[in-house]
Amino acid sequence: FLYWKKTYNNINNINNNVIKNSTLIMPAAGLGSRFKNNYNEPKPLIKMNSGNRMYQDAIKYSFPAEKSVIVTRKDLDFYEIFKNTAKNCEFIGLEKITEGQAITIKEGLIKCGDGPIIINSCDQGILYDVDKFNNIYNDADIIVCGLKNYVPAINKPTSFSWINCNENNVTEITSKRCDGNPKESLVFISCLLYKNKTILENSIKSLLSRGKTVNGEYYIDESINDSINLGYKVKLLEI
Repeated sequence: FLYWKKTYNNINNINNNVIKNSTLIMPAAGLGSRFKNNYNEPKPLIKMNSGNRMYQDAIKYSFPAEKSVIVTRKDLDFYEIFKNTAKNCEFIGLEKITEGQAITIKEGLIKCGDGPIIINSCDQGILYDVDKFNNIYNDADIIVCGLKNYVPAINKPTSFSWINCNENNVTEITSKRCDGNPKESLVFISCLLYKNKTILENSIKSLLSRGKTVNGEYYIDESINDSINLGYKVKLLEI
């Protein structure tokens, strides 16, 4: 209760300072199976109390980008409805399900310029301190979002990835495994910022070349370990 009370009390404290030349890639090519038993609408299109669809609020409560690219699948039965509601977004329809989130994101790069790349899922938003973000942004190749005491992750730590860091320097992401106390550890939230397109391309390429999958899929969180090994400065923004 206290966690969500604090969250909702800060819901209007969002950053509207658009990051110059930036593109947000939103992967939405999965099945959304966790939502099917509770909602009649497909996950990205669930109507929120704000009046927006879920994916629209996820874009709003992200790092603010100049443009948004949604990557989904043509074989989804709601594809045309989704496309028609996303008039302000670039839209990519894939022919089939991919081998994981990292591959879906890679497909979105075709619509991106060389500037900063933001990644956010269609079912989450973040709240953060803008001054802290600005201080980290100036010294980072990649910004990773994390938070402590997140109740769903505490209850089921193997459903999440976790961040190990030295001060705000990320040293490792452990996928679907928490090495410490889940209450005190930082859970990885898949909202990320890359300073440029090349950093993201190189990180995913490294992940694919070593064939590192988790539960048979390529995850973007696992590619952060490739980013670190490639020498990129990965910084934590606690949200």
